[in-house]
Parts: sequence; structure tokens; C-alpha cells
Amino acid sequence: FGFDEPAGPNAIELYVGRLRKKLEGAKARIVTVRGLGYQLVSDDQD
Repeated sequence: FGFDEPAGPNAIELYVGRLRKKLEGAKARIVTVRGLGYQLVSDDQD
């Protein structure tokens, strides 16, 4: 997988999945907004 190769059709889904795993236990998460894309939301209840 290099920079000269085109990204696959599910490249964004794979990358978002990796980001979600890295955010586990954090006070923020990535949610899917149907028809729009993704949103980073805070789980902080202060």
C-alpha cells in the first residue's frame, strides 16, 4: 500500500474504524451521521 496506489472503496471506513479503536476509553467518539459523514462528539457530561 503506497501513495501511488488508489485507495479502495472502503478505505475511509477502515480508517474510521481504526480511529474509533484508538479513541476507546477517551472522552470523545466518532459517530456516523447518515447522509452527511462522520462527527466527533464529546462524551463529557460536565
